Amino acid sequence: MVLHCFQKKSKKGIETPKQDIELIERRLRAAERDYAAHYKKR
Repeated sequence: MVLHCFQKKSKKGIETPKQDIELIERRLRAAERDYAAHYKKR
């Protein structure tokens, strides 16, 4: 499963924008909740 992907276009600067980091973290937390709800009880 892919939670998030993006292509870095900037040639300078190495920091990922905060907005992207927050989106990735939200998607990861949602995936962890989904996994716990469906698979951990087995």
